[in-house]
Amino acid sequence: MVDDAAFARRKLAGDLREAGHQVLEADNGLSAIQLYERERPAVVFLNVQVPLLDVVTTLREMRRMDSEAKVVVVGGPAESALLFATLKAGAVDFILKPLTKSRTLATVNKLAGRA
Repeated sequence: MVDDAAFARRKLAGDLREAGHQVLEADNGLSAIQLYERERPAVVFLNVQVPLLDVVTTLREMRRMDSEAKVVVVGGPAESALLFATLKAGAVDFILKPLTKSRTLATVNKLAGRA
């Protein structure tokens, strides 16, 4: 989970851990890339607004390291143009905020092969 808002990371991480998933957290694009390179998580939830590196650059770097990277971009309705740009850059899906536990779990289970 990549989000600069700690409360958002805690909420999503709690939902995923409760469902039996291991969760790694980063608060900016640069940390996310470093964590991805080291850990290669099955699924990445990447907030559209992250500091240090923009979402498209962060996504492209993950995909450069791993062409099969499963990155789901999370953003609000006002960010729809940027969300569509991330799909062109290789995101496998995007979720509009506010995140719901059911949508989040359905997405990660499908992408992680647990559905």
